[in-house]
Amino acid sequence: MSEADKTVEPQCEVGLRGRDKHGISEFGLMANESWNEDPTRTLFTLARHKFVAKMLEGRARVLEVGCADAFVTRLV
Repeated sequence: MSEADKTVEPQCEVGLRGRDKHGISEFGLMANESWNEDPTRTLFTLARHKFVAKMLEGRARVLEVGCADAFVTRLV
């Protein structure tokens, strides 16, 4: 991380380190549209997938069919 990337508040530097390590994640086309037009819908979808992830905890493999751009599949 260069000196220009340093933040005033040290706790914010973890975000910059994550960016450097993993890059910036982007929404898929459908998730991007949902976020821009109705963020509440996007948050509802995330909450639903979090619930499903808890139901499937411990499973080695999961198949999600019809997941559009698969934005929230990472939660499961």
